[in-house]
Amino acid sequence: MLRKVKLMGVATALLVISQGLGAQEEESAEVFLEEYTDQFEECFFEALKQKSIANYDKAINLLLQCSEFTSNQKVLDYELARVYLANKQHIQAQDYAIRALNDQPENPWILSTLLDILQAQGNNHQLVRERIPWDNITLRKNLVSLYFDRTDYTNAQEVLKDMPN
Repeated sequence: MLRKVKLMGVATALLVISQGLGAQEEESAEVFLEEYTDQFEECFFEALKQKSIANYDKAINLLLQCSEFTSNQKVLDYELARVYLANKQHIQAQDYAIRALNDQPENPWILSTLLDILQAQGNNHQLVRERIPWDNITLRKNLVSLYFDRTDYTNAQEVLKDMPN
């Protein structure tokens, strides 16, 4: 009987110790992710700060560095498109805007940025039509709306003709 009690005591002690180690690993992982998130946030907000003071090269480098800290490229692609546009690097801006639009085809802000890039080059949506999710009706509705807001009725009408009723 005494032997069973000792064995139960040892088993309980092992169980408590193993649970403590598991909790320590979880806590360690949370601290690691928290630190990783903090590094991303610091880098991202520093990039936005650099963009706001027109230090575009540094902002681009910081945004590219941010991709090391996250697997979520959506916001980075959009911001890179905007910074490249501000820096008048239209080809790079267009590539990042298209990537962002393919991830979020119904986002009117990304579409607006892409139109800004295309207009800066003297182009319209026809140039990138094959590279964006053209089948998305919401994207096309947003495009028509943006063209109307910009008083570009010819392109708005062209998109409308191509849409189902």
